[in-house]
Amino acid sequence: MKVSILINPKAGTIKEDLIEKKISEALFRCELSFHRTLINGSMDDFIENEISGKSDVLVVCGGDGTINLTLQSLMKLRNKNQQMPPLCIIRSGTANDLAHEIGITERIDEAARVILEGKEKKIDIIEVTSGTTKKYMLTNGGLGVPAETADKANKLRSFLQNLSADQNRSSFAQIASQVSYGIVRKLGSFVYIAMLLETLRVWEQSGWHLDLEFKDGKKITTIAPFILINNQPYLGKNFLTAPYTSNNDGLINLLLIESTTRLSQLMEVAKVYQGNLAESDIVKSYEVPEMTLRSKNPQRKITFFGDGEILFREADEISIRCLPQALTIMVRE
Repeated sequence: MKVSILINPKAGTIKEDLIEKKISEALFRCELSFHRTLINGSMDDFIENEISGKSDVLVVCGGDGTINLTLQSLMKLRNKNQQMPPLCIIRSGTANDLAHEIGITERIDEAARVILEGKEKKIDIIEVTSGTTKKYMLTNGGLGVPAETADKANKLRSFLQNLSADQNRSSFAQIASQVSYGIVRKLGSFVYIAMLLETLRVWEQSGWHLDLEFKDGKKITTIAPFILINNQPYLGKNFLTAPYTSNNDGLINLLLIESTTRLSQLMEVAKVYQGNLAESDIVKSYEVPEMTLRSKNPQRKITFFGDGEILFREADEISIRCLPQALTIMVRE
């Protein structure tokens, strides 16, 4: 069996040498090919070469952001009618939402052996389009407060990571940055909670207004600061945003929380965190195969995130549709 392995050396707290060693021990009878560089062009080339070489499985070692980058490369090939190999996930990122949802163990060797001992599961891919550009996601995404929260969290991690790697700073400052970055990585999804509270503090409701149109022609308008696109029940392992949603049902869950005051926003966030969110006059949930969102205010354009990454910025219109069971993932029996 030929196995191709992508390792993101910047994801999580596990050293890439240890990841490679554990995988090699677990899959010692397989033909293994490792790749550590996650520069987009390099990843595209590696994946295309491995698929052309008839790789049986693609292992992705990282978090949701790493998986999302891999997905973009895979979809370029799928759109050229090339067959995508099954994915095996080794969790080593910040949130690991997809790994948590499909029951991937934190043990590297056991996660790798799913290739030999597990089964295939097909899950939906969510396609997000702005203009002529298409991006893809697997877990949760959205716009408004959620997108700004994801953006702040990513910028914080990137800032600390760059500081810790800056050789021109004093030894003390470099060590302090490395410690700070290490703490942020260990905190994992709790970083998003801190960034969420900061986003709510500075969120400007005035001028935030969108039109939504569904495939059946139904149209609604909303001023919801929380607009979430869900392909699984949990966001960040702690926030239950779509309890009845499945990642292989061929539908997208759209959640609107139309709270307009900071107090009511905090109250609704608390309900989501406690798993007690219920539909009401300000909380609305839809299950649809596709939709389009348009900004009604040219001064408040759309920033959209998916799988923890910013997929689009400053868009006037975003179209979203479900590609049913378009990706195969290896899971435990």
